[in-house]
Amino acid sequence: MKKQLIPIMSFAVCILLTAQANADKIFFTDGTSKPAQSIRFEATTGQYVVDTDKITMSFDKAKVARVEVAKPASYDKAVQLFNSGNFNEAIPLFQSIVSGYLMLGWDNKARDYMGQAYMKKKDYKNAVTVYNALFAAALPSEITPATLKRYQDALLATGEYDKLKKMIDDTIATGSRDNAAMAQITRGDISKKQGKTFDALMDYLRTVILFKNVEEAQPEALYKAAQCLEELRDPRADIFKKKLAQDYPQSTWAAQLK
Repeated sequence: MKKQLIPIMSFAVCILLTAQANADKIFFTDGTSKPAQSIRFEATTGQYVVDTDKITMSFDKAKVARVEVAKPASYDKAVQLFNSGNFNEAIPLFQSIVSGYLMLGWDNKARDYMGQAYMKKKDYKNAVTVYNALFAAALPSEITPATLKRYQDALLATGEYDKLKKMIDDTIATGSRDNAAMAQITRGDISKKQGKTFDALMDYLRTVILFKNVEEAQPEALYKAAQCLEELRDPRADIFKKKLAQDYPQSTWAAQLK
């Protein structure tokens, strides 16, 4: 019986090792994918280099939808430092991930955290620099509505209105509904910062009404619409506050209600 178990166990170990060896994966824009022992990006050629157990292949960036590689060893520690407010310690760790995982997904996850860290430090110039790099390098699948909104917030904080307005116009005209909803909020933020409270209110209301199915955008739009109504001494502010508290009680925006 023991002799029979040996080849079975050996086979299981081989299967396990093969799975571990091919843990990385590259996904192409045509819907196909390929497992790999390792994946790296060559910045000089603009190609992904994929090592399998048999050959090494190269693929142009334009043909790649996304890649999956093992999480960097320092990533969880960096996130933990960020969440605890230790931004000065977290930023160098995220920067090392950017350098070591260029175009492998984790670089832009790290950049997004870095941008947020700089924003919390009120270092808006460096936040914009980080997000500029993120959006210059990101694959389409990596640009989430939340990331786009954070980039827009950084541009708003540095007063780069011309660049921001063009981005908003392009997003609303050709982007996804999720991204367009966030862009509509940012357009309101620009008006608000320029002292145009009524114009800002109109943009926030457009998000609340026209993008009511984009739930990610609703809490912020409701909160900011209520703010504008209060400034305009309109009692309907309470309607939006109540909706925010009832529909999105766990959101950070609901937590800011007075």
